[in-house]
Amino acid sequence: MFERVQMKQLNDHLWLMDDNHEGTGYLIAGSEKALVIDTMNGFENVRAIAATVTDKPVLVINTHGHCDHIYGNVWFDEAMLDEKDLKIAAWHFSMPQFVKAVRQYGLKVPPFRTVKEGDIIDLGGLTAQIISLPGHTPGGICVLLREDRILFTGDGINRHLWMQLEESLPLAELLKNLDRIAFVKEKADWIAHGHAQGLEPVSLFDKLREGVRQLVEQRGTEVTDSDREYDWFGGRALQHEFDENSVIVYTRDKLPAVDMAKEFAVIDSYCGIDCSACGFRKDGACGGCRETEGRPFHMQEGKKCPLAGCCQKKGIRWCADCGDIPCEELNRFSSDPEHGDHPAGARIERLGQLKGELLSKARQGVGTLAVCGLSCGENCFLGEWCGRCGSDYSCCSYAALCPEGKCPNLLCVREKGIEGCWDCPELDACQKGFYGIDDRPAANLAKAGALFIRCFGRSAFSTMLHYILKEKGQRYNDFFKFMEKKSAEELLAAMEAYYGED
Repeated sequence: MFERVQMKQLNDHLWLMDDNHEGTGYLIAGSEKALVIDTMNGFENVRAIAATVTDKPVLVINTHGHCDHIYGNVWFDEAMLDEKDLKIAAWHFSMPQFVKAVRQYGLKVPPFRTVKEGDIIDLGGLTAQIISLPGHTPGGICVLLREDRILFTGDGINRHLWMQLEESLPLAELLKNLDRIAFVKEKADWIAHGHAQGLEPVSLFDKLREGVRQLVEQRGTEVTDSDREYDWFGGRALQHEFDENSVIVYTRDKLPAVDMAKEFAVIDSYCGIDCSACGFRKDGACGGCRETEGRPFHMQEGKKCPLAGCCQKKGIRWCADCGDIPCEELNRFSSDPEHGDHPAGARIERLGQLKGELLSKARQGVGTLAVCGLSCGENCFLGEWCGRCGSDYSCCSYAALCPEGKCPNLLCVREKGIEGCWDCPELDACQKGFYGIDDRPAANLAKAGALFIRCFGRSAFSTMLHYILKEKGQRYNDFFKFMEKKSAEELLAAMEAYYGED
């Protein structure tokens, strides 16, 4: 009868609706009302599907605002959604392909009635309780069917959890929210998620939670270092396995940010030498290079190590932060027959190794989007050496030219307490910092990016950018050729056109 959606009866009042293995919805039939949980992709009339098994009035509730769960709302007069996902739903409903299809078939998006934690839906003999679970999206919810002890979780708890999306919360927040609703294990025996073929034991809750805990608490260790890459339509992420054939997909900016002050505290010398291995540190009561402010045991009374003095004069923390590395003085120290390295050059090699580790950690908790609207992802030639915008090891090619290496746009954003320039009411006319550079295509591109984000949001920006940069093909070449002599407004119009085409 229906080509895409297949019905599977789970008990005398509950059905699973499988939309071509791309999404799963559920139908609960009470004695007075029926409830559809997630309407899937909407290619088929979900209201008509429900009518094949119940003649009761049908309510609709969405576990979150993503298209593969809400597009079928168009077959109903009203739907329910958490208020915090309204913007996400509006963005998905504005996608050109969807808008075109809705017009073609004479349908319309129904209004939303918002729901919140603790709301109860009485279906007659069956009650559904709303449980908030922000994570996959900020307004994600679960629905507990009390009488059947089944927890409907949408994408918030499943075996392929996407946490790499712009709208997904940091993993530490997801962990707190999972801890907060741990009581569901006493009220449910089964989980029915948004991409399932049947019911899963509630033990999936603990397995997923443990995987999230590993990412949050063991960041920077073998847990994240061993996670494999994951390619998706929005770019590249990582995947962390938490059970057989089950993964959490994430990006490092979803991990807790690293305290770089603590990370740097373990480095005990300006020049990279490992003081902990030196016998004089104990026998000669040497406090080490940094601890003695550059006056280790081998320096004459009152004298300071030239390398330490150079770092202090330049206002840098160690030689690895110097643009002249390895300088003549560092090479001389490394090759000194009495106090040098064995083999010669060892401390210089260690500087590079430690700097690389610090850069990797600096990027943890930091996104690829700069505050000015420029995407500092895989396409930046400085990516290997940069901790990204706002981190302790940002080496933005513009910021490097500014006083103390600080970008004026970044300083402005921090002063105003906003996320990025796209949140600033002065954006249109702003000529501050990077925006004030004349005839620089990247500056206009950045401002166009910020303007686009202000209009459509960060998620839409990622989608649009991926479409342009995908495989660096003809679209990539055409766009970057086009942008060479265009204003921010012209680039914004081009971005909007690409977004509409996608």
